[in-house]
Amino acid sequence: MTEFRLGWFCYILQKSEKKKRNQEDFVNSILNRLVSENNPKISFIPEINRVSSNRLFTGDEEIPEFYREALPISDLDFQSQRIADIFKDLNCDETFDYKQAVFKIKSDLLNQAKKATVVFGSEKIELFNHCQEDELYLATLLIFLVNLSNIPSKNSEELRQTQIINQHIFKYLENEILLMPYSHRKAIEEALKSNQQIFYFDLYKPEALKDNKNLVSPTLKVLIQDSISKMPIIQNGLIIQNETINERIAQFIESNFKDSNKLTLIAGFCKNEDEFYEVIDRHLPKEAINKIFKVKSFALSVKASYDYTASKMKDMITLTENVVNYLEKRAFTTQDKTDFTVGMTENLEKNELIFFCLIKPRIIKGIKKED
Repeated sequence: MTEFRLGWFCYILQKSEKKKRNQEDFVNSILNRLVSENNPKISFIPEINRVSSNRLFTGDEEIPEFYREALPISDLDFQSQRIADIFKDLNCDETFDYKQAVFKIKSDLLNQAKKATVVFGSEKIELFNHCQEDELYLATLLIFLVNLSNIPSKNSEELRQTQIINQHIFKYLENEILLMPYSHRKAIEEALKSNQQIFYFDLYKPEALKDNKNLVSPTLKVLIQDSISKMPIIQNGLIIQNETINERIAQFIESNFKDSNKLTLIAGFCKNEDEFYEVIDRHLPKEAINKIFKVKSFALSVKASYDYTASKMKDMITLTENVVNYLEKRAFTTQDKTDFTVGMTENLEKNELIFFCLIKPRIIKGIKKED
């Protein structure tokens, strides 16, 4: 399977050159010039020796750090146009067949569409396809590849999703809360091994655990050591929105959840919006609400990818409207006991979501067993 990395790009571009130079010469004569010439972000790029040049092609060596410093994605418009101009200058005597190189690259991306989407994301691929010139296409792709790992990795999609879950959920559990009835470290490790993506937590205050029957639940038991609003997973999942505190939902959680002996937290990663609704419906089936249990308070936070473009802003507005319509239709509880926020986060692809749903349930009298 094709590995979309800088070595792959260099190999295709080298093959499109009529002058068949070796890999060391190609890296130092062509690649270094593309990265450095007329670049205000860097004044000097050293030559790369033969061994490193070969290993760059084969994917056995990581991209030199000075390349990444010279080509930040945040400077994409300027850098891509600068590199495109150098591509044109390099080809003044038609030593390269850029059309052939772009055709080969597009063919690889199309033949490995799923993998290409994992590596670049659908929005970046769409950006490539909107490049009107071959030189601009190659320049834009080069910048993205410089900012990716050059070393092929196995199960890269599974690894990426595991990293997202670890970043947004598990890293906030350690040292702050206690999972019962087994150690939280073991629980976290087992959950990661299972490739689980949706997590259902029972949150208890110490006094609620005096009754041993609470320890037989198959869900993860969390012993709250402090106020619910101070739990790291609540702080980072629900209260922190776009790296700042959302005062409204912070006050809502403090007012509606702080005195509860038991709460439920559902958190996880969904590949798209429809999957998110399915998860909530599965854990809060409409057949059970107001028959087996009632939802006294309901706080939801959804986080999606964001890149500050007009189209992404439109996507975020649409997502917000869709979730609000869903909550109104499902009517888990009254509007004054419901709060919802939508925010952005890194490392998610176009349609992926991270969500946190905090629930204060109440068992209807006469029902002894909680589902």
